[in-house]
Amino acid sequence: MPNRTQPYEVSNSVAWNKDAAKSSLVELEPNENDPAAIVVTGPCPRCHHDSAHVEPLLLFSNLGERARSSGSDLLLQALGRVAAKNSERDVEVICACGVAHPSTPDARRGCGASWVLHVSWGS
Repeated sequence: MPNRTQPYEVSNSVAWNKDAAKSSLVELEPNENDPAAIVVTGPCPRCHHDSAHVEPLLLFSNLGERARSSGSDLLLQALGRVAAKNSERDVEVICACGVAHPSTPDARRGCGASWVLHVSWGS
C-alpha cells in the first residue's frame, strides 16, 4: 500500500533490489535485437508508488550528429557495434513516483529511494 506520508530520504537497500526484481517490468526499446534504452516500470520498493525509469544504452547521439555532418559514418558504425555487444547492465533506478513526499527537494521527484536491477538480453 502506498505511503504518502513517508518523507523524502536518499536511501537504498539490498532487499529493495530483490523486491524490485520481482515486481518491475523491464522492456528494451525499440526491441531486444537493437536496443537503444532499457525502460523499467513498477512500484518503488520503499514507498510503493508507481515509478518509471529510462536507461539510455546509446549515449553517443551528439557525436553521431558530428560524424554525419563531417561525412564520417565509420566512427558512428563502430560505436553502434560496441554498444550492441553489451548485452547486460546493472541499472540504478531512482524512485520517480511523482508523489509529493514531505521534505522533497525542489526539482526532485519520488521518495529518494534507489535500487539496482541486473538486466540482460540477447543470447
